[in-house]
Amino acid sequence: SCTAPCMISIPFSGSANDTNSSPYVDYGSETAYVGDDSGRMHKFTNVFSNSTPAEAGSGWPVILNTSTDAALGRPVYDSVSGNIFVSDYLANIASNCQPGIKTTEGLCGYLYAVNASTQAVTKSAQLDYNLGILDGPIVDSSAGMVYTWAGADHSSSCSSGPCAAVFQFPVSFAASATGTEATVGSGYEVMLSGAFDNQYFTSGNSPSGHLYVVGGTGPQNNTLYAITISSNVMTAGSATVGPVVATNYTSGYYAT
Repeated sequence: SCTAPCMISIPFSGSANDTNSSPYVDYGSETAYVGDDSGRMHKFTNVFSNSTPAEAGSGWPVILNTSTDAALGRPVYDSVSGNIFVSDYLANIASNCQPGIKTTEGLCGYLYAVNASTQAVTKSAQLDYNLGILDGPIVDSSAGMVYTWAGADHSSSCSSGPCAAVFQFPVSFAASATGTEATVGSGYEVMLSGAFDNQYFTSGNSPSGHLYVVGGTGPQNNTLYAITISSNVMTAGSATVGPVVATNYTSGYYAT
């Protein structure tokens, strides 16, 4: 009801904070999805219509992680599967995502699929064991695949022990699924999202090409990697090492 130019501010249900979860807008339904720092996914309706924008109830917000140390990153809504994909990361850097002495699950580092209609939640296996997955996933709706980024997996295969890695999942992945992993150098800090090459974009609904990411999130300078994707399958161990793009480890600190 305000006269343009104007701005409407809507507090989150539960008065939660939001540090790194930018809203994903589904323009067709004038709906926005956004996570908060308490592990909950929110839905806002009428964000562009003449009706009053408001937060949805009736099952919203959806609780994904009850730990006070876990926050949600940037969500992506896939209109084909009807799922909202999002991951969680460590809100309190004094800790890490690893399982504790009395817990079998870690605090964070998971990929979630939230059904936008039923609010049903599917949670992957733990993918990141240090700081979690800060950046949003890439979803290829035509190919039915989602990609997410782990700065430190649970292996001991790289120079720092864990590796930085990309994980590929089908959009209909099952609970506790591990996905397909391609490692990209030593791991520690969070890893940010990558990008496909033109070969991938022009190869159809069963795409072949490359996914470029900056790996080396641990005791290694940030390095560009190209991961091979063949007929919609990401090949484990397929990452080709490219040039160093940032000498972030010269002072002995890990950096993203």
